Amino acid sequence: MKNTVTNLKKLQSELKRKGIKAYYITPSDEHNSENVPDVYLSERLFYCPFTGTDGTLLVTQDAAYLFTDGRYFIQAEEELKDSEVTLVKPAEGLGFESLSPSELVAKNNLYPLAFDFKRVSVKEAMKFYDSGNPLTVFDDIIDENFSSLLPFQLEKGTDKVWEVTPDLTSVTREERIAKLRQFLINSGDMDGCLITDLAQIAYLLNLRGNDIRHTPVFYAFVYIDLSATHLFIDKSKIEGIELKDVTIHDYEEIYSFLTLVQELSILYDPASTNLAIANKINHSINGPIPVELNKIVKDPIEMKNIHETHILDGVAMVKFIKYLYEHSNDGLTEHQLAEVLANFRLENKRCFDLSFDSIVAVDGNAAMMHYAPTKEKSSKLDKNSHLILVDSGGQYYGGTTDITRTFLFNDPSEEIRRNYTLTLKSLISLSTSVFLEGCSGMTLDMKAREIMWREGLDYQCGTGHGVGYMLGVHEGPNAFRYYIKDKNKIPYFYALNIVTTVEPGVYKEKEYGIRIENEIVTVPYGSNNNGNFLTFECITCCPIETKYLMLDLLTNEEIEYLNGYHEWVYYKLSPLLDEEHKAFLKGLCEPVIKE
Repeated sequence: MKNTVTNLKKLQSELKRKGIKAYYITPSDEHNSENVPDVYLSERLFYCPFTGTDGTLLVTQDAAYLFTDGRYFIQAEEELKDSEVTLVKPAEGLGFESLSPSELVAKNNLYPLAFDFKRVSVKEAMKFYDSGNPLTVFDDIIDENFSSLLPFQLEKGTDKVWEVTPDLTSVTREERIAKLRQFLINSGDMDGCLITDLAQIAYLLNLRGNDIRHTPVFYAFVYIDLSATHLFIDKSKIEGIELKDVTIHDYEEIYSFLTLVQELSILYDPASTNLAIANKINHSINGPIPVELNKIVKDPIEMKNIHETHILDGVAMVKFIKYLYEHSNDGLTEHQLAEVLANFRLENKRCFDLSFDSIVAVDGNAAMMHYAPTKEKSSKLDKNSHLILVDSGGQYYGGTTDITRTFLFNDPSEEIRRNYTLTLKSLISLSTSVFLEGCSGMTLDMKAREIMWREGLDYQCGTGHGVGYMLGVHEGPNAFRYYIKDKNKIPYFYALNIVTTVEPGVYKEKEYGIRIENEIVTVPYGSNNNGNFLTFECITCCPIETKYLMLDLLTNEEIEYLNGYHEWVYYKLSPLLDEEHKAFLKGLCEPVIKE
């Protein structure tokens, strides 16, 4: 804490010396990736004690402001105590009419503003440019040359990439590239396409890597025109891999290469393209890359593997649940339990990594949506605990999983039991939806959230997110979210074979957090002259605790769904378990009966 205060004051002195009114720090890499190597968080950590992965810092000559979302408010408030950084939350004025970084900058004329052009996307940068400042020349109000006081360099991993084999996907690399090229040809006004999103690049090339922890991607850029494909990457990473008709360049050569094609009309996504790259392109076409929408629709082999990996994941979860129940009073820490769960997953040879740092949170810690225990900072589960929330997942050869279960112990209060039951009702409500093809995730979100709203409850996040295929555990644009942060973003409309989580919850600061999460996939329901109707099929295969449910709050239809789900879980998992675990699973899957 002391060091961050000292570092912050030095930075503010440097801003004054250079006549810069503010410095904007993001936890981003050159591709605006959601998850990044820890080194990319280091700049913000150098000046601010907040350790969450999502949060930007605006440093002025005499103040500093942290901007994050509702998932991290409790954590941020705790970590920023006694620091000189102010947490900016919705509905808190701080003397400003608006609370976004760009509007705060514009309102207080904090120009010239400095930031790293390679670590701010075009989409983010334009918020500062379009926020009302009368100056029209971008470089007049934004300084890319300012250097912070960081005593280290940003470095990327050197692990080799690996190929997605034919048993894991139905579509070849050449077919995916040809499809994108045909899109360019059909457009009639695009000469090339620059792909900067790492998951899109991995999907397009049927390659995976290890540059970002728990997310099997690799640092690269891809440029495709009407006749050629160019890959910019650390060449040592792809030794031994044959990339037919792909020209290989060093990663940093993307900047010089773009000067050679800068007069062409180039499509890029402003959400993942950094400003330093965009400045090399004179004739840009901004918009979503078709690869993004192709990627979220899983092909037949992918769907087959996804179902298989969820069964394997369910086996690991059952082993963990049995261990958890048997050791619930032993005083094990959250971190120890997270390691136990990780080991159960990694027992299976198809699981090559976790999909994120496991959230194992006891009582009040569970109110922090993205809490992750460490060896040094970890609470204990013991006879005084009332619940533990476990949100975890695995990266498998054949899928990416994400599941949350909340376990209640030691006669939880009526309030906890009630809110646990409401969470289950919300999950069932959305999971059983029937809707016309083309219905938006914004509309479907209401099926879950209305259950909470009727009780005066809400949760500060979306109800669900897309899940990648051996890629990021968070994938868009599909999501269940009743609000859209970006007013210009069109909500995604649902079609077949799209995987999304459902994860409603109840969070009471410093007391408890409850969440139940399954993954669901869109499947056909029926068709007539009104159109194609879809519904959801649950692919997460793991029992849901029923011991403390308030059955009088559940309808007969909800109980029927729950019992049917558990019958399916037992049918799928029991053949893969030994007799002891099979008997344990049978007990978890016993039907509930409403008297």
